[in-house]
Amino acid sequence: MSAPPASRSSALDYLRATLTVMVVGHHSSLAYTTFAATEPGNYLGGTAPIVDTARWVFLDHAENFNDVFFMSAMFFISGVFTWGSLHRRGPISFARERLLRLGLPFFFGVIFVMPIAYYAAYLFSGGPLPYLAYWRRNLFDDGMSPGPLWFIWVLLLFNLAVAICFPLWRWLDGPIERLAKFGGLHPLRFAAAILIVCAAAYFPLLARYGPSAWTAFFTGPFYFQQSRFALYFAWFVIGCVTGANGLQRGLLASSCAMVQHAGRWLIAALAIFVFMEFIPRALFDARILAQATALVFYAMLWLFSCVASTLAFFAIFLRYATKPNAIMDSLARNAYLIYIVHYVFVLWIQYALLPVPLLAGIKFIITFVGALVLSYIMAASLLRVRILRAVL
Repeated sequence: MSAPPASRSSALDYLRATLTVMVVGHHSSLAYTTFAATEPGNYLGGTAPIVDTARWVFLDHAENFNDVFFMSAMFFISGVFTWGSLHRRGPISFARERLLRLGLPFFFGVIFVMPIAYYAAYLFSGGPLPYLAYWRRNLFDDGMSPGPLWFIWVLLLFNLAVAICFPLWRWLDGPIERLAKFGGLHPLRFAAAILIVCAAAYFPLLARYGPSAWTAFFTGPFYFQQSRFALYFAWFVIGCVTGANGLQRGLLASSCAMVQHAGRWLIAALAIFVFMEFIPRALFDARILAQATALVFYAMLWLFSCVASTLAFFAIFLRYATKPNAIMDSLARNAYLIYIVHYVFVLWIQYALLPVPLLAGIKFIITFVGALVLSYIMAASLLRVRILRAVL
């Protein structure tokens, strides 16, 4: 198979930028959900680093909607671009570029950026240390929590794994090409195949570790969510297969039935999410289902929602986000750095708003808009530095 075309897709760039904005919104909401809780004396414990007394149940559902699919979509879209890059660069050059673009920002972020963000949580928990003493504690005693940067090191690991296996993948060029074409011709069947692959990757680890457990890969800062690690790798590989024929073919083609009926896919995805969010709980409360059965039912619906929402968002952007837009172009160019720095602004704005008597929804809007704008300004400023612009 010849190397896929090198051209980028504005629709996928805009989707990546939108997912980054959703990440900022997700973290901005966590302080104000009704389930938000802290662990006394542990600034890295609890459901969120900062927890406000102002709560809004709507943010529970918004947070859950994001959580169902947006990280899967991030790995999927990263995989879509991987195949073409491997063909153009070769595995060694590709691995070197990935180490520079992902590895260097990860370690810089863990050492310098995340401690600044978590210092707000440390002060919130009653920590008495000045910043430099806290910084040493954060790095050497508290495990160097990467915060949202966990995504970067896991993505780097996936990239390196695929690069190592690239000679085998090239031997499988023919089957991969046919599978990618099949996805475009039969999107419903392809979605069903994705569902089966994701179920095989997700359910065994979910049963073993539960939905919320995190652990370190040997040591900090290499933390990951145990139940979703294989699921995210599955999405990354599915992205590699989907992008194997280039960015304008197969499932990514404008003529694909999924793209042509993007609105229907989105409605179906929203319906599945609403069903997942309310029906298992209602059946349990009505004593129609036992707790264990309700949890299994919820997990099955969660995976359906994950697949449906991920594909629906891709279809919507491939269908409608095809015209150049200056704002989205700028946002897409700065999205990576926004992802890296946004947690600093989220946590410090949430911390500053703690004593302010406002409704949770107002605090969320202030946090979200403030963090997004300040992150964008910082990202755009940093990209003016030539060496950073070359790497990022």
